[in-house]
Amino acid sequence: MTDTRRWRVGTHYGIHGYAENADKFDDEDEPIFTAHTRAIAEQIVFDHNALHLHLANDGRPADIEVGGLLHEIAKLKRKAERLERRNEDLQERGLRLAGQLLRANGELHEFRVRLVQLAGGDASQMPRMLEATTAEDYGVDGADCA
Repeated sequence: MTDTRRWRVGTHYGIHGYAENADKFDDEDEPIFTAHTRAIAEQIVFDHNALHLHLANDGRPADIEVGGLLHEIAKLKRKAERLERRNEDLQERGLRLAGQLLRANGELHEFRVRLVQLAGGDASQMPRMLEATTAEDYGVDGADCA
């Protein structure tokens, strides 16, 4: 026989399923199953409750429950759309920041080249000349730089 009680996913880990207790004097819902993940538990509960509604109405959908499910679906769609817009905004921001980083890196390179030229060196020798300057040259303990 099919369990006609409504099931719910537990709130602690989200992987346990419980049959809701119709007895108003007993607050304990009956543990029914443990799933591997929250998504699996939610799917099991959804499938059970949908089947229960189908059987309880001789195969006809329960208007109230279907309306509730449609409302939940609409809410989830709106949330997905908001998340998609947020993702697009973050991607655009990331591209802008990457462009700023590239420009800053170019300016830093130009600054280094100019620094070497001001020091009287040849820009082609820039990496070697910049390596010659160390923290010790400025009286800074190397451990402070780490």
